[in-house]
Amino acid sequence: MSMLDHLKRIDFEVACYTSDGEAVEGTEEQLCILFNDLTISTDEVNELVKSGEYEYDSRIIVTSQKRANNFTRKGLGDEV
Repeated sequence: MSMLDHLKRIDFEVACYTSDGEAVEGTEEQLCILFNDLTISTDEVNELVKSGEYEYDSRIIVTSQKRANNFTRKGLGDEV
C-alpha cells in the first residue's frame, strides 16, 4: 500500500458574512483540504473546517479546488 492511498480530500466553501450571519454575495471561495489519514482523521479535519482553525494546522494542505483537481490528474487517482 502506497502513502498516496492515505491521501484524502475534503471540499468546502468559505465566504465573508454580514453581522446577521448571511454570506456576502460574490465573496464565496471554493477551497479544498488535502490530508493523510494516518496523520489526522477525517473527523478532526471536519472539526477544523467548522471552527475555522484549518488555516493554522500543519497536518493539512489548504488549496483551491482547481489546484487540487490538477494535482489529482497528475497521478493521485480519482479517489482523492
